[in-house]
Amino acid sequence: MRYAATVAFEDRTMDDYWRFRQGYADEAIDGLILQVGGTADAGMRIISIWESKADHDHFITERLHPVLQPARHPNGMTVTDFAVDNLIIGPAMPQAHRPTNTAIQDKNRRSAT
Repeated sequence: MRYAATVAFEDRTMDDYWRFRQGYADEAIDGLILQVGGTADAGMRIISIWESKADHDHFITERLHPVLQPARHPNGMTVTDFAVDNLIIGPAMPQAHRPTNTAIQDKNRRSAT
């Protein structure tokens, strides 16, 4: 089952995001469907959608924790996660980047692919 995680960082900026991202995004991330990051409130947010919780957990253990270790796991980090029961991909996402078995939405139709 697909899985989503949101992470809220207090007192962090997109500069921090880019610095950490350099440490883990140098090659493809297995199971990652989508990740977005941006400034929100008094910090930043990251939202990621995964093929499974196992893919997410493997990424956290094998790729992210080694990057965060020197930073001593940033304070003010709140993680919220949930099973994804529905994922709609809008027509603006190119077909080549769409995950399989996903509801596709456009002006005239809605179907599973």
